[in-house]
Amino acid sequence: MGVLHPRCEAGYLARLRKETVLSGDMDGEPAATIVRQVSTPDLKPGDLVIHYGMHIRVPEWPCIWQHKGSTVYGWLGEIENLKEVLLAGCVPISFLRRTQWVEGEGWVSAIENTWSIQGNELASWYVEEPTGGPESAQPAIEPPVDADHITT
Repeated sequence: MGVLHPRCEAGYLARLRKETVLSGDMDGEPAATIVRQVSTPDLKPGDLVIHYGMHIRVPEWPCIWQHKGSTVYGWLGEIENLKEVLLAGCVPISFLRRTQWVEGEGWVSAIENTWSIQGNELASWYVEEPTGGPESAQPAIEPPVDADHITT
């Protein structure tokens, strides 16, 4: 990994060590969150990847392709802490900018809250376990709501 800006590195390392105190924790003990290293093919939908201070949510399914005899996996994940990343300068803003030609307006630039996660079986990522443990990694599926039968 490259060199991080001091503010980003401190925040990144604090997240890995979980130095933040949960509200209601009277003992001041660190939050009990597990960070594990996962190879690219083992990433699952819903995983929260920590990369350069960003918290990137892995979407449903990867794009998979072959390159020089290796299988490459790629996702376009959503950055969940974009405001924090922009304020701290963890990632150059140009890396998050998308520019496109709009008829009648010219070149228009916008900030995107997405980041590519890609690699082969040799690449690995830091993934934060949900506070409920590995079994709560997938969001619970809620039954559909029937608007005609809601009571208030």
